[in-house]
Amino acid sequence: MRPAFDLAEQILARTGLPVVVSCGIATGEGLAAALAIGADGVRCGTAFPATGESFAHPCHKSRIVEASGEDTVLSDAFFLNSPKGAAVRVIGNSVTKGLKGDCLGHNPDSLPREIIAHDEEQPRLRFSTDSPLRTTTGYVEAMALYAGRGAGNIADIVAAGAPLDPMVAQALQMLKGAVRNGFKAIS
Repeated sequence: MRPAFDLAEQILARTGLPVVVSCGIATGEGLAAALAIGADGVRCGTAFPATGESFAHPCHKSRIVEASGEDTVLSDAFFLNSPKGAAVRVIGNSVTKGLKGDCLGHNPDSLPREIIAHDEEQPRLRFSTDSPLRTTTGYVEAMALYAGRGAGNIADIVAAGAPLDPMVAQALQMLKGAVRNGFKAIS
């Protein structure tokens, strides 16, 4: 999580533009830390695919709940539909294990384009950026199961609004009455 905060602090020091911190934000502690450095908000990516309302495949949801942040891998192997070298964080799976630790530096032209799943009649290819949806059938475990380092903070599949209330309450409690970097928390 620290590299995201370091980058946000550098951007905040050089610009007046709004800054949103993204990476491992799944608790009020992360939200409070982002606000304390002067960020305008946070992006909580991993918390929302694992909700009842999400259209993510049940396999993807359960893998998020079971995973810890250490189970995630940064890889550019899921490149189809992305520019070369565009790394994403996913839960380790058969594809990343097959890379034997060589998860970065892939040439898109050298990886096979084989069909491993379908969404209705739409084929889904190994190494694609497509993540499995409720409607996906086939080898969904080998698809990009996006999740960040905050995965270890997701304990159950809940309603989409459920992660927000405790996150905001914890952040408010941590910031209540504190003054950090010119930001005065409001109770």
